[in-house]
Amino acid sequence: MGGVGKTTLARLVYNCNDKSSQQQFHLKGWVCVSDEFDILKITKSILESITRQSCYLNELNQVQLELCEKLEGKKFLIVLDDVWNKNYDEWNALCSPLMHGAPGSRVIVTTRDEAIARMMETIESHNLNCISDENCWKLFLYHAFASRRVADPKLEVIRDKVIEKCGGLPLAARTLGGLLRSKPWEDWENVMNSKIWNLQDDVNNILPVLKLSYYHLPSHLKRCFAYCAIFPKDYVFEEKELVLLWMAEGLIEQRDGQHMEDVGEEYFQDLFSRSFFQSSSTGGFIMHDLVNDLAQVVAGDACFRLEDKVTPRKREKSRHSSYIPSPMIAVKDLSCLKISSTMLLRGCWHLKKLPLEMQNLINLRHLDIQDTCVEGMPQGIEELKRLRTLSDFVVGEGNEVGITALTNLKFLQGTLRISRLENVANDSYVRGAILLDKEKMDDLVMDWGIFYFWSGLKFQNIPNEICHREVIEKMKPHGNLKKLTIIRYGGIQFPSWVGDPLFSNLVSLKLENCFKCTTLPQLGLLSSLKYLVIKEFPNVKVVDREFYGEDMSNSNPFPALETLHIEDMYEWEEWKICGYEFPHLRELSIVSLPVISRLRLVINGCRKVELGGGFSSANILNVTGPFLFRPEELMQGLRKLKTLTIGSDVYIPRFNHLHWKLGEGIAENEELLQKGVADSEIRILQFHGCERLERLLPWLHSFKSLRKLSIEGCFRLISLPDGVIYSSLCLEELTIDYCHSLISIGRHQLPSSLKRLKISHCTELQRLLDVGEAYSSSRVTDEDSISRDTNLSNLQNLEIDGCSSLTFLGELPASLKYLVLNCFSFHSINAKIESIAERFDNNTFLESIKIRYLPYLKSLPKNLHMLTNLHHIKISHCDKLKVLPDNMHNLTSLQELAIQDCPGIISFPEEGFPTNLTSLCIHNVEIYTPLFAWGLHRLTSLKNLSIGGCPSVLSFPQDEIDMKLPTSLTSLIIEEFQDLKYLSSKGFQSLTSLEYMRIVRCPKLASFPKNGLPPSLLQLQIYNCPLLQKSCQKGKGRELQELARIPFVEIIETSLHDSDKWLKKVENRFKTKEWQHMTQTN
Repeated sequence: MGGVGKTTLARLVYNCNDKSSQQQFHLKGWVCVSDEFDILKITKSILESITRQSCYLNELNQVQLELCEKLEGKKFLIVLDDVWNKNYDEWNALCSPLMHGAPGSRVIVTTRDEAIARMMETIESHNLNCISDENCWKLFLYHAFASRRVADPKLEVIRDKVIEKCGGLPLAARTLGGLLRSKPWEDWENVMNSKIWNLQDDVNNILPVLKLSYYHLPSHLKRCFAYCAIFPKDYVFEEKELVLLWMAEGLIEQRDGQHMEDVGEEYFQDLFSRSFFQSSSTGGFIMHDLVNDLAQVVAGDACFRLEDKVTPRKREKSRHSSYIPSPMIAVKDLSCLKISSTMLLRGCWHLKKLPLEMQNLINLRHLDIQDTCVEGMPQGIEELKRLRTLSDFVVGEGNEVGITALTNLKFLQGTLRISRLENVANDSYVRGAILLDKEKMDDLVMDWGIFYFWSGLKFQNIPNEICHREVIEKMKPHGNLKKLTIIRYGGIQFPSWVGDPLFSNLVSLKLENCFKCTTLPQLGLLSSLKYLVIKEFPNVKVVDREFYGEDMSNSNPFPALETLHIEDMYEWEEWKICGYEFPHLRELSIVSLPVISRLRLVINGCRKVELGGGFSSANILNVTGPFLFRPEELMQGLRKLKTLTIGSDVYIPRFNHLHWKLGEGIAENEELLQKGVADSEIRILQFHGCERLERLLPWLHSFKSLRKLSIEGCFRLISLPDGVIYSSLCLEELTIDYCHSLISIGRHQLPSSLKRLKISHCTELQRLLDVGEAYSSSRVTDEDSISRDTNLSNLQNLEIDGCSSLTFLGELPASLKYLVLNCFSFHSINAKIESIAERFDNNTFLESIKIRYLPYLKSLPKNLHMLTNLHHIKISHCDKLKVLPDNMHNLTSLQELAIQDCPGIISFPEEGFPTNLTSLCIHNVEIYTPLFAWGLHRLTSLKNLSIGGCPSVLSFPQDEIDMKLPTSLTSLIIEEFQDLKYLSSKGFQSLTSLEYMRIVRCPKLASFPKNGLPPSLLQLQIYNCPLLQKSCQKGKGRELQELARIPFVEIIETSLHDSDKWLKKVENRFKTKEWQHMTQTN
């Protein structure tokens, strides 16, 4: 039931401020699913929500792998709000990456459909009941009288009627209360007796109380509310953002003596009080999904979103439009927006140019091109004199639009980012008061856009510091500015106006990547400054009194500063501290000051101090409080520390995470940590790059709460002692990485509590999970317990990566769910392992099998078809693997199958593939069975198909035998069809759901299907198809017309992008891991 409070309850859980709840989850994400269940879109939204970063991947498999990597070993909380999908297979496909989290991870799903809840539930679903009559009445009164207590006998007369109309729905009670607030009694009676309560709406399913509330809005508020239809469900917006949009659209009435912003704020608060908007946990506002449905209905054709599938006629009639980017859409043509006064193009990352006729949009008042690839502003931008908000101004190069175009845009307000300032050749291009007259601008970002490379003594792409200084001198903003960010400024010194006390409203200042500056500007006299970031000033060596301001006799420097973050000051040698600065500092973060030798901190009342790495030269550290000091944050980089003084008023809490890193001497730091370690409940322990570590510390067994142990880059570690790890009966996760001296790991060395085991790049490891010799430690003598514990009865995830010497893998635990074997190594690909296990009879929990680079593997275990929970099989680079197991078609739960670069496989099982596959990838196998005989048409659930290395195929799908492909396909990849000459028109006509297509290395293919590609196609990529590329590059013709209607097309002659990316990844990994080992051993 809508409006009962499902989302509200989920948000209460998600935003719980209880400390134990906050520490319980490493990652948290919230995704509104709504009506359209697009697995790729939802998976990307989950990934973006937990990482707080945009994802530009376009293939489901890539996105899911990325999500798996982010979730691996992490305990997460993910909320999927407002789910409507009833397809069980799609739900399983979405949940597949979520299985990679740590035990204790949680997924909360909200839905109105009980059948969906039953389909998804792993535990009993929670049916949220309507609120009681008493609580419904209290909630109504709260919103009707603004939390004031009112004693009026008339209220009792309508009490029962209000409860009846609300039906126990909190949304209805809140909305009705907001509607009747401040209205006379006569209006209350009219509302309660309205005929609208009795109207049926089976189509839109809008609650009567919402219709009533809209019906009683004044006309100006009706228009403003209808405009909100441009927002998708669960879209978080700011009050100021929406008010500016209303202003840009002319929806706010002009009043004498009042600013339009103030009038717009009244409009917003009026709608908020009537519950059309509600506060979001992230700080902005949202509309309930039922309220959003109402906005869509009342707006009709006046609003549309570019990502929605609407008719051209509706677009012609629209007055307002927005674009919320999807993974496969690229905006290429904006000619349909000529009548628009608002353009929201944020996140259109394929958009490089704005229309040349932009100057004709004389009604344009709001332009948002944030997070796009726009390379410059269009000619005539200065003619848009009604423009009120502009997110970004990109300075053009050479004769393109320059910085002076901003001069005419006198009414800009809010936030403005000016980028590519390096294109301003000299100060003669800066004429007039470009920014000084823009008194309503409160947030300014200035970015010179060149990435300078600092090598210690030399610069690459050296900027003209004189030009930079002259330009920034003339870019002084108005004194009302509240936030200022300067990035990649190339001058030696900052202009005098940066830090000028006249900027009395400035609360936030960020100075980043200023590679040539030798001094910091005077900032201590900024009276309102609360947030200061100074990052990457490699030429600053001394910070002294000049930083605090020349005149400090009358007040303390930085009187209002609450947060100070300093990072990557590579040459900073000395910090002269006065001792009475930062009187209100709450958070201090200092990261990577590699050459500073002495640091004295006097910080009173600071709640959080982070000293994060890079203090490799520091030998004296004096910390005086009172403040909270965390020793685990200090351990990164203090290799030369000789003297540590911690004041008696500094509070050192017990902590649960230790991280030794970059070769620090463990023994030397034990005394440093003793105060914090005593009686602590360590849950996570990490050894990283401890080159001298040959054995694990004997006192590790005292960590009774240890859950996760990670050992990385400990090249001299010979073996795991039987006692230390075995006695850690709470250990759930063990990761061993780049420990090249390890030869074997026996079952008796691992605790029965272990759930996740990852062994990677241990190049000398030969035997794993070997029963080995009897356990001899004096701590355990009972033979039964030995037998029980060596079963690893809780192990669910086993990942072996880059162990090129592996020759033996012991029996797999019956509890195993995920198995990954990848023996690729930089040194060799000679892993001698011939079999994984003889049979899979006991491994019925297995859900995923991934095997790569096992050149001697001859067969897969028998009885593979008995794995009723198996969802994924991926096998590649197994040269001697000859056949796939029989009865493979009986794997009814299998969804993804990938077989690549296994030349020994010459045929598939006669019964074919499981018919419920959603993804199939077959590349570079020597299959002699004709392509048409694979039975692809029977895979009615198949969405992703990737086929490569079929040399004898002339047409695809094969016309001569009337080959059919599943109509359910949404993604198709064709690679290395050396003889392919044409694409079948008949075969492609049936692919009505195809959205993504990639064609790679088909040298004889010269054209598209005669009847064209499917109209549903959104993205087309063509790599290394010279004849087809030539046809597409002609000035006219069918191929060019075909490309014109596809939103995103990419044609690359040599596919270097992926290979360069891979080589870069390999190079980084090689240098940081393998290269370290080789330089030390040689």
